[in-house]
Amino acid sequence: MIDLKNLVFRRKAKWDGQVLINLLARMKQRIHNEGKDRFGNLISPKYSSSWAQVRRDNGRQIGYVDLEFMGDLRRDFQLGTKANGEFVLGVTQDISALKIVANETRFQKEIYTPTDGEVDNLVEVYTDNIIELFGEIFNGIGKNLKDGSSS
Repeated sequence: MIDLKNLVFRRKAKWDGQVLINLLARMKQRIHNEGKDRFGNLISPKYSSSWAQVRRDNGRQIGYVDLEFMGDLRRDFQLGTKANGEFVLGVTQDISALKIVANETRFQKEIYTPTDGEVDNLVEVYTDNIIELFGEIFNGIGKNLKDGSSS
């Protein structure tokens, strides 16, 4: 007999990690490489002239705001776990949280909120995993019925 509840519970923990790692990568790409908010718009099309000069002097692009200078914010945005083992996305340093709030306020944009497409991708990954699990369960049941075994 298959302990379906235990099987799904074990798999769900694995799936949570998979989907959040995928989400983290997509969000970092969008924010720090493409310079886009949650709606796919540029965070800002340009830097202030003084900050653009600082970026230029340090070999950084100045075509659009990408929240990437030394890489601290990108590195600090990561997958973690709560005390109960639940996976979470967030930043580990208070200064990073302050930078996020300050930039979202300054530009009046939702930046560190997943896009609809990023959420759709999460649903797609969960769906693929559930379909795979059902295949394992039903193939196992079919095999047991076929060979006459009871478990």
